[in-house]
Amino acid sequence: MATQTIEGSSRYGRPKRTNAWSLLKSLNSEYGKPFLDLLKIFGIHLFLSGVACFCFGAFHVTGLFGLGIWVSNPYGLTGRVQFVNPAWGYFQQEIYGRIGAGLVENQSLSKARSEIPKKLAFYDYIGNNSAKGGGLFRAGSMDNGDGIIVRLLGHLIFRDKEGRKTFCTSYAYFFLNISSCFGKPRHNC
Repeated sequence: MATQTIEGSSRYGRPKRTNAWSLLKSLNSEYGKPFLDLLKIFGIHLFLSGVACFCFGAFHVTGLFGLGIWVSNPYGLTGRVQFVNPAWGYFQQEIYGRIGAGLVENQSLSKARSEIPKKLAFYDYIGNNSAKGGGLFRAGSMDNGDGIIVRLLGHLIFRDKEGRKTFCTSYAYFFLNISSCFGKPRHNC
């Protein structure tokens, strides 16, 4: 930010300085009058309000500089305000819980993993990514038989509606390339 300094004298004999910000005040080249640059002001306002909203949400929910959020039981009967540590990957936590319960029942690790429902493993693989079904980029989810993916056969092998095996070749955030066993691309989700 460039500032313009105006020199003058104060009553104590020191030079008087006044800063006029060139960001908010500019001279109109056509008329020579000062005006406000509203596009710059609006852009700065949007940026700072976005930062403020993000910081408020992050600090308020985690309880660093705020109360936290209202946490209650599933029926809404009891509850209190407390801080919440962000936990990503609910499905992975559910899988670990089921494996742990199987190990407590003296099952082997492979037996406990084999009893995990395929649908749960599918949702763990896809996650909460909106690009993988439903939401922003496609109507319908990937597992309701809309011709994209019907069910999970393993961790990286799927079958489409016609029963062809498809393999995931890359799993980036926005794009998932699925090719058939012959290497022909079948879907670019």
